[in-house]
This record gives sequence, C-alpha cells and structure tokens, in this order.
Amino acid sequence: TAGDAYDPTWAQVNSAETWNAAVAAGQNIILTANFTTTAQLTINNTNSPSDSITVNGNGHIITAAGEQPWPNVNGSKHLVLITDAAGGSTTADNVTLKNITLDSANLAYGLQSFCVTNTVLNNVTLTGSVGAGLTVNGSTVTATALHTSDNNWGGVNVDNGENVSGPTTFTFDATSTFNEDEGKAAVYSETEDVTIIAPAGWACIQVSGNYVWSKLFAGGNGTEESPYLITTAQEMKNVGLLADANNYFALQNNIDMTGVEASQADSYGDTGDIYQLYG
Repeated sequence: TAGDAYDPTWAQVNSAETWNAAVAAGQNIILTANFTTTAQLTINNTNSPSDSITVNGNGHIITAAGEQPWPNVNGSKHLVLITDAAGGSTTADNVTLKNITLDSANLAYGLQSFCVTNTVLNNVTLTGSVGAGLTVNGSTVTATALHTSDNNWGGVNVDNGENVSGPTTFTFDATSTFNEDEGKAAVYSETEDVTIIAPAGWACIQVSGNYVWSKLFAGGNGTEESPYLITTAQEMKNVGLLADANNYFALQNNIDMTGVEASQADSYGDTGDIYQLYG
C-alpha cells in the first residue's frame, strides 16, 4: 500500500544492492523504482521480529539483464529465489511477494520457492522465463491473482525437485491467468506426489508423461459433494482426458453431441475407473 513507502522499518529498494542489504537485515521491502539485475536476487532470511518478509513491488518491475543467458546452475539461475540459507542458519519461511512483475527477459529462470513453507504470492506477474514462470520445489505456495506469460516451459512447475522429499503444495485462485504459448501448460508436474489445489472446474490430465492442470469444466472439483459441472460437448469429451478417472459429474443442460467424435472415455469400461454422472 502507499503507506508502506513511508514506514521507516521497511527498506526502500531500487537496485540489486539495496535488495541484498534489506534481505541481509531481515527487513520488509518496498520497491521505489523499476530496476535490472545481472544476478539472482535471493530471499533467505526472515529472521526479523515478525519472522517473515513481505516484498511489496508497489507496481514496479524487476528485469533480468545481461548480454547472454545466465548460467544454468541450480542455486543461481533464477531471477528471484526464496530458500533457506545454506547450513540452516536462517530460514525463508513466511515470505510474501505482492504487486510486482518479474521479467526474466529470456535470460534467467523465473521465481523459485525451494524447501520453504508459506510462500504467498498476491498480484504477481511472471514473464519471459527460460524455464517455468514459477517453480515450486519442496514448498507450500499460495497464489492469488498470479499472472504468467511467455515462459519457455509454461506457467508453473510443481515438483519435489532434486534430492527433495516434499511435501510440495501449490494453491491458486480463479483470478490467476496463464497466457502461455500454445502447447505450454499453465500448471504441470512430472510426478503424482505433489498437491495442487485448483479453482472450480480445473482438473488434471496426462500429456506426454506430465500431469497438467487445465480448466476443463464449468465448475466443481469432481467430488460427490461438488461434482464437475458439464455444460458443453467439449466438457463432456474432457471426461475422457482425466488422469484420475474416479470422479463425479453433473450435467447442467441438454447437450447435442451430433457429429462429435468419441473421446477416450469410451475405453475406460474395463479399467476399474468410476464415473458418476448426474443429469
């Protein structure tokens, strides 16, 4: 908020140098200008009086800079990394980023939350990553009004990651948008052992061995209490795409399937999968 800019306990940041100094001091941050950085910005210290750090971008943009892509080295390849410090001397739990755009400019990876809890993203835009816009590894991340676009590997990658046992959880809301190129997933994982809490109507399918979350239905979450809502012929076909076929569905209106090709749902008859369709 505007008041944060005048709070003397908040660090006013307009460069990589002032960012690093603020993080080292465990201060909350408010950006006072757009700035560029040629190296990763890290949040690895929430040893502040409130045991948390909030970064309020105040509508500003942090952009990756350099004449060539940053080295593809874990621990230093992201535009912003939220992680525990080496050796466990500090922690980066309870970090909030809000009102900020991170533009990786096709030079760096985007935002990573690595082995921390309670990362909160509010009105954050992630664009131009050479990987995913957001990477969630061994962390719990909650996003409201997250916006991703033009990221090489898609919007959000949710995986335990190398030498990480989890848990890994990503939650996002219906105001989040994913404007990725065709064929690039909004939210995806390479494995089943992660938790995705998605808005109503979103469901998981398998594509080329990955688990991909997409808006497939008009509403619902597939449970008996809140079945997926089907209103169109395409939504009816989407039933056959689900990675987990043990779901409930509710038809909301008459649907004309004339001329519509059968989906994979027709092949599920003998697999033990359960479909409950209510008209």
